Amino acid sequence: MKLIFDKPYEFEGKSYNELDIPLENINGKELLKYHKSYVNSKAKPQERVQASNLLLTVSGDPDFSIFIAASASQQPIEFFENLPAKEVVAVIAQISSFLLA
Repeated sequence: MKLIFDKPYEFEGKSYNELDIPLENINGKELLKYHKSYVNSKAKPQERVQASNLLLTVSGDPDFSIFIAASASQQPIEFFENLPAKEVVAVIAQISSFLLA
């Protein structure tokens, strides 16, 4: 998945016009690894239990979508947290759609 920005995005002194998020390269093992890492990143035990329920449930979770985008693109979570709203919504929508397809 190639994300093309409406205008250049500055992050940590570098300008981005686009970002490749190679979703097509993710296999089942990696997806489960991302899911496990995401669940373990939850601060509160209750959140861990909720996130660890079905993978299908978290596939619609915006935080999980951003987690996958960061992992797959090898960018930090902050890269996506600081994107303009329109761009981050596009990332979330495309990853959720990919996971549910």
